[in-house]
Amino acid sequence: MPIRIYYPDDKRGHPIVLHFHGGAWILGSIETEDSVSRILANSCNCIVISVDYRLAPEHKFPAAVTDCFDSTKWAYENAENIGGDKNRIAVFGISAGGNLAAVTSILSRDRGMKLRAQALVVPFVYLDLASRSMTEYRKGYFLDINVPVDYGIRMYIRDEKDILNPMFVPLITEDLSNLPQAIVVTAEFDPLRDQGEAYASISGKFLDLNFI
Repeated sequence: MPIRIYYPDDKRGHPIVLHFHGGAWILGSIETEDSVSRILANSCNCIVISVDYRLAPEHKFPAAVTDCFDSTKWAYENAENIGGDKNRIAVFGISAGGNLAAVTSILSRDRGMKLRAQALVVPFVYLDLASRSMTEYRKGYFLDINVPVDYGIRMYIRDEKDILNPMFVPLITEDLSNLPQAIVVTAEFDPLRDQGEAYASISGKFLDLNFI
């Protein structure tokens, strides 16, 4: 699985951020997210590992989850070898990448791997059909819920049973306690806004950075 590692300088002991790109699980790559990874490395003074996880429809759920968790585990086990600090590892993602970052945080907790933080930007965390933001902003804005979100979901999941799988919709995870500290960024005119806020509220760690 391809990854790309970004360094802010030639010093050792930097924090590490795993970057999972967006794209409704069907689009995106380490190339399309290159500028974001560079900004993260420079502005946060951290090592950034951009992960080119497998995409649907060729690779169905949970292939992307497996790739993101395995990449995080690799970073945790090889932090010193790449000049990082295994005690300061975070995950970051936008939209579908935020979904994968949230799920990776939960899996890491459950499997005894302690992460320092998670940063979820406009994340998909629940199959939401009835919230206020979904009702008001599902059409006519940048993220049209019919295209590509509905299409991406249909291409990503294997069957309707996956709709109730916490590794796809982390908001329904039975236990959301003891997760890494989180920043959840939501956008005002976004159908995903309310589910992101609900996830942050339930997990008990929410820095509200609504923006227009």
